[in-house]
Amino acid sequence: MKKDVLNHLRDLEENIRDWESYLQEMPFDKFLSDRFARHALLHAVTVALQAAIDIGNHWVTELTPQRPETYKAIADLLVEKKAVATTLGSQVGLLFGLRNVLIHKYQDLELKQLYQQLQAGPSSLKLFLALAKKRVQRK
Repeated sequence: MKKDVLNHLRDLEENIRDWESYLQEMPFDKFLSDRFARHALLHAVTVALQAAIDIGNHWVTELTPQRPETYKAIADLLVEKKAVATTLGSQVGLLFGLRNVLIHKYQDLELKQLYQQLQAGPSSLKLFLALAKKRVQRK
């Protein structure tokens, strides 16, 4: 299990870095007009979010016998068990929900709103990553 978590940590770190790099090179007009660049960014986002979800799920498993029914519930349980602060848990929970929107296209994506969410997302995941790394190092 630790090997899985380490792989997820690596995936999260690499894809946050890619996410930030793509955003730096992609103003909103390019995000709208360059489908291939947008898809590269969204792939990095999706892989980062899935890695964070998997890390969070492992973490929850260690903290409680409760099993989350949704990805957002992973973040909620981490807050409930005081593994992450309420604000971070809320931010990460919203991002976990974004993963489903990106994968399943539950709704038509409003690209301006999505772009704004993507601008804010890496900072929350970087905090989550730092906490998860500390937890793994203590074990």
